Amino acid sequence: MPYHAPTVALLGDVNLDLMLPVCRIPPSGQEAASRSGALVLGGSVVHTARWLSALGVAVRLVGCVGDDPLGEQALGELRRAGVPTKWLQRVSGSLTGVCCVMVEDDGQRTMLGLRGANACLARERVDDDWLNGVDWLHLSGYALLETEPRRAALWAVEQARVAGVPVSLDPGMVVPRHGQAEVMDLVGRVDLLLPNAEEAEAFTGEGFPERAALLLVPRARTVLVKCGRQGCVVASEGTTVCRAAPTVEVSDSTGAGDAFDAGAIAAALCGGEPHVQGVVGNLLGALAAREGPAAPALGPDAALALLDGLEEGRIPRVDKEEAHDLLCRIRVGGTDERRRKRHVRRPMGELDDG
Repeated sequence: MPYHAPTVALLGDVNLDLMLPVCRIPPSGQEAASRSGALVLGGSVVHTARWLSALGVAVRLVGCVGDDPLGEQALGELRRAGVPTKWLQRVSGSLTGVCCVMVEDDGQRTMLGLRGANACLARERVDDDWLNGVDWLHLSGYALLETEPRRAALWAVEQARVAGVPVSLDPGMVVPRHGQAEVMDLVGRVDLLLPNAEEAEAFTGEGFPERAALLLVPRARTVLVKCGRQGCVVASEGTTVCRAAPTVEVSDSTGAGDAFDAGAIAAALCGGEPHVQGVVGNLLGALAAREGPAAPALGPDAALALLDGLEEGRIPRVDKEEAHDLLCRIRVGGTDERRRKRHVRRPMGELDDG
């Protein structure tokens, strides 16, 4: 079968994250001191793009940074991570997005962000040829918060649907909390929805991830609910399965869900069924949580080593074998075009007639 190297277009926030390890988050009105600190690349789609690039996937990241020194730093860090900056815009007079991330000893984090130039992303800033020839479109829900970025995201989805390109969405907690009608409409046009358990509950009002996933799957073709150390819930065609995550020592969970997204997308591009997408997503999420967001993204060799080290019975043997085969194919490069098309939701409207 013919293989080709896949290309994924991504749209969302570009930040620098100030990482501050703390023993505990201080109560309101009190303070705490951090033992150390680091300023690293951040933003949901940025982490996803880094991990996709490490898997050998070509990425086209659309977003905005300011014309400040932090913007220059972000662009340089992206290039070093293998993420091209051709599609990024610098916004004159605007600050680059910054997120303060307080990381507790168990790896859990609390965030406070300044959106800055991210709020300036507009349809007019996106090159018309950005989506030409891509195999997948991935969106961050943070792009849906303001009018102009939301307009750009919705335009991208429509262009992808017309071209028969699959679309994935990581909604982020802020999106279901806002309850925008446009957001729920967008979920109905997504092939792969990637919420965490809290986000799935916010969308549906259902606190059990399996039930929440089933409520969402009539809208999105496939739903993978990320459950942290417990792994994920996979819902597709009215059925759900749970897939356990590898056990790792967590250093910092920031970006782990975004790395999961990269694994699931790469698996889908290689024709992996939803349950295998969940397995590969779990592998990359675990690697990201173990390494932390400041470390380079790891490729298929690291994922294979983690997969091979899974204790017997952790996941079904057939899933392990399929994931191993898929990661080996990712390692040598390329995806099968005919298998990729199984994940495409047919566009509506005039294309339905032909």
